[in-house]
Amino acid sequence: MAVGIDARGDEVAVEGWIKDSGIKVEELLKTLKNIGVKTIIYTDISRDGMMRGPNIAAIEKILDFGGFSVIASGGISSIKDLEKLAKLEGHGLDGAIIGRALYDGTLDLKSVLKMFYFKKGVCQNE
Repeated sequence: MAVGIDARGDEVAVEGWIKDSGIKVEELLKTLKNIGVKTIIYTDISRDGMMRGPNIAAIEKILDFGGFSVIASGGISSIKDLEKLAKLEGHGLDGAIIGRALYDGTLDLKSVLKMFYFKKGVCQNE
């Protein structure tokens, strides 16, 4: 099971990203850790669909919190963005969600798979 954290800045957003919850991301992480959550899907909603790159600093902060594997979401627009995220794999980053960049054709799924999966031997058939 993975728990999604949608954040605007350092505050959790709710109700379809319309409202700020008044809860800080770090506060929610403590709660989630205490109840045994292991995987977080983190979305910086100010970047989602904006093609401005992921919020690396916020992702690193969650990884530094410790105890979670993280799936990054929001803003991924290029191979360079994915390369930056790939550098965080050894620190607990387990994946990335790519949306608009695939829909718009900015990123080609076959190229992404070749670069990040086939090269590592995760997938055997190209």
